[in-house]
Amino acid sequence: MGWIGGQVQRGGARAFSLVDVVVTLGVLMVLVSLVLPTLRGARDAAGLTRDSASLRQCAALVAMYAAAASDRYPVGGNHPIVHADLWYRPVIAAGLATSPGEIDAFGIRRRGVVRFWQSACMNLAPDFMLPGQARADWAGLAEAQRTTDVTYPSAKGHLFLATNGEGTLSEGGQWFCCGPRWRSAVTMGDASVRRGDYIEFNGGEPPVIVDDIGRPVYTTWGGIRGRDQ
Repeated sequence: MGWIGGQVQRGGARAFSLVDVVVTLGVLMVLVSLVLPTLRGARDAAGLTRDSASLRQCAALVAMYAAAASDRYPVGGNHPIVHADLWYRPVIAAGLATSPGEIDAFGIRRRGVVRFWQSACMNLAPDFMLPGQARADWAGLAEAQRTTDVTYPSAKGHLFLATNGEGTLSEGGQWFCCGPRWRSAVTMGDASVRRGDYIEFNGGEPPVIVDDIGRPVYTTWGGIRGRDQ
C-alpha cells in the first residue's frame, strides 16, 4: 500500500505458482548438471597433480636406495606381485624415509594405506614374464632387478597409483587395470611422470592377462625389458 496522487493504492506480492516452482527446479537441475562435470574434472586434475608430485619424490627415494644397493630396486616381500605395494618398507628401513606417511601423506591420512605401488616387473626376472612362462603361483620368486637393466626407461612404468579415488580395493576402489578406465599418475623408469589410463599404457589395446602377467605397468609382458608406452 502506498500514496500515489494523494490516494491509497493497494497491492501485494504475487505468490509462486506450482508451475513457477517446477520451472525453477528444472533450471537449477540443468545448471547443476553442467557444473558438476567441471568440478569433478577440476578435482581429478588437482588429485593427479598432487599424486604426480608425490610419485616424483618416491622415484627419488628409490633412486637413492638403488644407489646404495648395487643399482637394485627395493623388494617388499617374497611374492613379487602380492608384495608390490610394500616396496617402501626397505626404503624406510634404509633410513631414507621415516614412515609410510612420508611416502604417501594423503593416502595415509585419508585411508591409512600407501596408494602407490611399484611395478612387479622390478621384482621378478623378466624371463618369467614372457608368453608361455607365466605361472599360477609366484610366491618365493621375488628378486630385485637392476635399474640399469630396464631396456626402455622412458617407456616402462615404475611406480603408479594402484587404485582410483581415495578408496582401497576393499572399500570399492578400482584397479588401475582392468575395468572402468580412469587416469593414473605413473613414474617411468627414467623418473619422468606420465598420466593415462590402462588402455593408453597398453598401446591403445585391451590387455591380454595370463596368471596376472600382462597388466599394464604392473606386470608388463617382458618385465623390465618391456614397454608400457
